[in-house]
Formats: sequence, C-alpha cells, structure tokens
Amino acid sequence: MRTTQAILQELSHEQVRVYSSRDFLHLGSEIQAHRALRDLVKAGELFLIDQGLYTTVVRGRFGAHAPSTKDLLMALETRNGIVIVPSCAAEANTLGLTPQVPVREIFLTSGIGCRLQLGRRSIDLMHARDWLLGKGNHGSVVRALYWSGEDRACESAKALCAKLTAGDWAVLEKDIQALRDAPTWIVKAIACAHPG
Repeated sequence: MRTTQAILQELSHEQVRVYSSRDFLHLGSEIQAHRALRDLVKAGELFLIDQGLYTTVVRGRFGAHAPSTKDLLMALETRNGIVIVPSCAAEANTLGLTPQVPVREIFLTSGIGCRLQLGRRSIDLMHARDWLLGKGNHGSVVRALYWSGEDRACESAKALCAKLTAGDWAVLEKDIQALRDAPTWIVKAIACAHPG
C-alpha cells in the first residue's frame, strides 16, 4: 500500500507519460511496483496499454479520460527512443489520394510491433523499414506513394506534387536519392512528377 501511494505521488497527470514497474524500483522491489501499478489500474489512475506498460489518466476540466493517440505515441517515442509515423493508408487519405478513412488506428514504427489497448481503443504498431519512417512532408509522400502501388505511383506523385511547393518537392527528390532501401519505382515516380 505504501508503494502504491508513493507511485501515485510521482505520476504526472499534466503530461502523458508511459511507465513500467522498473521506473519505480527506487520505491521498492519490481514485484511491489508491479502490484502497485496493477492496483492503480483498478483504481482508475492508470491504463494498462501493453504487457508491463502503463500510461496516466489525463485529468481535464471535464474529468478524467484516456490520453489522445497522438500524445500517447509521442510519449512512447520519447521513452523508447523509437520513431512512430502514420500508416501508408492514413497518409494517402490525409494527402487526398483516397477518400477512404482507415477504420483501425495503425502506425508504423522502428520498434517492435504490438497492439496497444487504451480502454476500448486499439492502436496497432507495425514494424517498418527505415525508408518508410521519414518525418515531415518527405515521409508522408513516400508512405502515400507506397500505398498507391507501383502501377499508380507516377500518377499519384503528380497529384502530390501539385500540393507541395517546388522547394519542398526539390528537398523530397534529394532525400529520396539517399534512401538506399526504397523501391526504385518510388524514386522513379518522384522523378517523373518533378515540376518544370
């Protein structure tokens, strides 16, 4: 019980963080910390998101609720030193290549693939190759082109080119050449869509 209270005092409810029992070894043994975290889940102070991983309940002016997917994934990235980006289908939808909205929350990661459970929500993390994990416009375009497939890549690249500035597209062309593992058809699609 003492360990539970000590952990509760250390939890941050202002900022979303991800915890494991090892984060509280200074308060007792790993078994005591694990039991205390389990008790805090039952008390509604934490969510068990994966085996041995917990996240805080967010307290706002409308009461306690689960953290947003974005906040949770940012906390997981920070904790584990990994990259997490939207799935190829989600990027294709965001960039206007398809009106279809993905039903499931799927993200690509440089870490181990898993399914996070946040209340009734499931968030799937799928391990992906490095060339699919770029951040910013570059990564979004590459994932959207990968979603469109080799047959429609050039057509999709031209549609995406119209949405980016010439400077952004030039940076994308330069960056894609550096990606050694990217399929050649993605590199060719980006080259065929060059403005001017």
